[in-house]
Amino acid sequence: MKSHSLTFRLEADLERELEAVCVETGRSRGDIVRDALHRQLQRMRFERLRAQGMRLIQVWVLDVHSPEFAAEARLQSLLVAQSPEEADIQAFIDSVVEWPDAETSQ
Repeated sequence: MKSHSLTFRLEADLERELEAVCVETGRSRGDIVRDALHRQLQRMRFERLRAQGMRLIQVWVLDVHSPEFAAEARLQSLLVAQSPEEADIQAFIDSVVEWPDAETSQ
């Protein structure tokens, strides 16, 4: 991505605080200012959307790539396969799931 430079003035106390953070974190002034600008622009975008009646929704979902998820999925599938109601369970799944046609999926 092409970058551009930006020049601006800082009050002395803000300059001292920025320099202290640079020394403390080992990060450059540019990195810190870019991050701060990015966060401010995100906040302003959020506030604009809220003013338009939008609402932020965040959802945590299971990590389907984790070993724990794979182990639990395997356990659940084995329990269903061994269940006396397995045929009824599969019939229900077939009734609510639209499986792709073998001919159209090739």
